[in-house]
Amino acid sequence: MGSLLGEIRREYVSRYGLAQWDSHLNSIGEIWDGIHRMILDLDLPHANVRLYQDGLPQCDKEAEIVQDVAARGSKNHQLLSADILVRHLMPSTGDAVAARDR
Repeated sequence: MGSLLGEIRREYVSRYGLAQWDSHLNSIGEIWDGIHRMILDLDLPHANVRLYQDGLPQCDKEAEIVQDVAARGSKNHQLLSADILVRHLMPSTGDAVAARDR
């Protein structure tokens, strides 16, 4: 949600109440926790795994950007920054397109 989070939260709380907002956030957190567990349960050959993050610039600071956004609370980036996964992060979406087209 990025920069719109405050506005989205205010609107949601005004319509449904704070308790429903908290429940909503907990549900989303459970979804991301489940995704993380499922990926780890796949027991993938990590040396062959490549991850692609839409919108991540190719700038030799990809891991730093992912860590920063993860620290600000992004569950997606927290998943990408997990030690077992971040080693295999491809630099940019452009690389995903290039890899697909090979």
